[in-house]
Amino acid sequence: MTPNDLSLSIFQGPEPAIQQICTICGVAGVSIGVAQRGDVLYKQSFGFRDVESGLKGDDDTIYYLGSMTKGFTAEAVGILVEQGKLKWTTPVKDVLPEFQPDDTTIRNQFNMVDLLSHRTGLEPLPTINQLRAVTAFRAEYRYNNWGFEVAGRVIEKLSGLSFWQFLSTNIFQPLGMARTFNNNSECHGADNVAKGYMTFDDASPCQVPRPHMADGTLVNPAGGIQSSVNDLLKYYMVLLKTASHQFETGKTSSPGSPLKQLNQVLSTNIKTAPRLREQSYAMGWARV
Repeated sequence: MTPNDLSLSIFQGPEPAIQQICTICGVAGVSIGVAQRGDVLYKQSFGFRDVESGLKGDDDTIYYLGSMTKGFTAEAVGILVEQGKLKWTTPVKDVLPEFQPDDTTIRNQFNMVDLLSHRTGLEPLPTINQLRAVTAFRAEYRYNNWGFEVAGRVIEKLSGLSFWQFLSTNIFQPLGMARTFNNNSECHGADNVAKGYMTFDDASPCQVPRPHMADGTLVNPAGGIQSSVNDLLKYYMVLLKTASHQFETGKTSSPGSPLKQLNQVLSTNIKTAPRLREQSYAMGWARV
């Protein structure tokens, strides 16, 4: 048995359990990819991208990434920090003068790390200037998509580009991620796009309209990116190699990589829960 055969058998073992989980939870379809040290070890798809038509998903099927978008948003800010356009500790109000929360401490000290680490202490609704603090500033983890919405506006203000244009130009195009999109109009011209589904109480999938997320849509920087397993494997292999280099050397950029400041982006900023082993949040990334 070759090393490749061995690694494949390791990943094939859990396949029945994955299929069972999909059945129990009413998951219409899922595509999985595993990479290690620059090599793709395993790719497999389960279920359907279109249940009604019986169309199966594959490595190129485009899915909504949801909160996986947050990592891209944090890395976009890291690029701006590397370019010297702001610091991680720059108060948001210095970039966006319209950012004027009632709480003086938040108004004067609120920075990019706070936005991207869910440590603002603000409740998640309704709009950012009217949010009230429900915990002390920077005291505890409190999930809030509005922080990433504000981060997206900072990216646009400092770069002169839309959120999607900045990510596309600085991350997706350099990495050859040709099946990564930010709105449904772009996906309409693409084939092999997963439909949206919710689940009834009996675990049967129910088709629903795809979310209307696009450049300029509220909280798009928190959850609007769409991509495929093959594109994400390109990205994650570069991310792992780049992060390893930057943590080992202390540098904030790496030869041949568009990703910057990963030793800051991936470092712990707030504990998410008291545990014997670490559970914390960095910037756009959970550490578990």
